[in-house]
Amino acid sequence: MIEIEQARELLAKAVETQGWDFVYNPGGNGPCKYEPISVHEAGGNPDDPRTKTGCLIGVVLGMVDENRHRGLSNTIDALGEGALRGLMSHETTRYFRVAQHAQDAGRTWGAAYDAAEAHYRAHYAR
Repeated sequence: MIEIEQARELLAKAVETQGWDFVYNPGGNGPCKYEPISVHEAGGNPDDPRTKTGCLIGVVLGMVDENRHRGLSNTIDALGEGALRGLMSHETTRYFRVAQHAQDAGRTWGAAYDAAEAHYRAHYAR
């Protein structure tokens, strides 16, 4: 099970795969998926960043060799309650949700990480 402290480390490593200034979802326009989308899904745009990598949480899940999320477009909350039940703690699911929402809204991966960390400090830090 991915506990919150491991989640924090994984999220930081996932951000590093593309960089802190990387914007996965420019303008907050979907689709956001856990794996790279096709150029067709990107409206024929081969420069769409979503064709380069999956979303931030998809990268995290790949780092722990998890594949049950592939092909799904559910939120991390829905996955945590369904296909990925038992993979992560409730706190981890909430932490990842904050990062996922920031990324999906068009913010940088660094900003998504910062938002998740602010959530951690507000709710879990001791």
